[in-house]
Amino acid sequence: MVHNMLLNETSEQLFQAKIFNLDQHLPFSGCQLVVNKNAILSHLGDLVYDANGYLVEQELGTGYKIYHGTGTRSGKKNLKKIENSDSIPNINETALNLNIMWSGSHYHFLVELISRLIFISSHPIFQDVTNIIINKAVLENESYVWLLRDLLKGFKGKIHCVFDKRFLRFENIISITAPGPKDIAKSNNLFAKKFTNVGAGPKRLFLIRGEAVNNKDSRSFVNARGVESIFQKNNFMVVDPGRHDLLTQIFLFRNAECVAGLHGGAFANILFTKNPQGLKILEFFPGRYLHGCFFEVCQALGSEHHSIRDAQYEMSALGASLDAFNNNKSDFSDSEILRSIKGIL
Repeated sequence: MVHNMLLNETSEQLFQAKIFNLDQHLPFSGCQLVVNKNAILSHLGDLVYDANGYLVEQELGTGYKIYHGTGTRSGKKNLKKIENSDSIPNINETALNLNIMWSGSHYHFLVELISRLIFISSHPIFQDVTNIIINKAVLENESYVWLLRDLLKGFKGKIHCVFDKRFLRFENIISITAPGPKDIAKSNNLFAKKFTNVGAGPKRLFLIRGEAVNNKDSRSFVNARGVESIFQKNNFMVVDPGRHDLLTQIFLFRNAECVAGLHGGAFANILFTKNPQGLKILEFFPGRYLHGCFFEVCQALGSEHHSIRDAQYEMSALGASLDAFNNNKSDFSDSEILRSIKGIL
């Protein structure tokens, strides 16, 4: 069983209780292609409109929401329509829209964008793609661009960001729904074969959230230095992944057997682990924040997931809202930290 060692809860019990905002939770339905002909892409890349200018897709941070039927959503007609849609410039080419809402997030880049790219790159329709649309923030990250170039070797088309203050019409716009367990496992299998020469990194990692994180007020230990010291004494390498380029992060995670730390995007690097079935995750949730995305990634990879939450809060008070996301600190005692480590070693 996979336990919350401090509260005698399994991760399955904790995350399947559905106590958090499911709209922000990754829906593991699996990648599926959606092709809209003569369609319009918004200047932010998060909205796709049909040939008549009606909204048909919206990127919500957890994959594309598909509105079935022209201009309909949940039975309500007349969604916002683009005025003068006939005057929008037309490009007679096929575009693959890989825009993601949380473009600066390591998790969303690796688990959502890259898994989608790996999925479609082996699909016959990919040979028709002449434009790949990706967020500006992704293309400004050297490590992300390095991985994209490696995965897109042989692609002869254009790779560019969303457009500045204008809409564009394409002959075809391809979108991909959120990845599922098979897509996550496929990404891990590809990486396991691709990065065989990066070397053997540490077996135990304790992840800290340093200066590179997007929100420095979110998720922290009150007694951070003491927690780090306890993990070091138990042969964990203390690592701030945000200080390293992606290749170094791949090296650090490739040989990992146990990864611990506060919930954060760096856990997405478990996709690079060469033996995910032998991997154990110890994920701390400070304050009232709770999100099950890495629990589901672990399920997809066959890894063990152990969760530690703040015992002072009832389950009904936990969630993934912005209020719970910000300014959430917890003071876990030394004995609680030691119990959690012994529970997974």
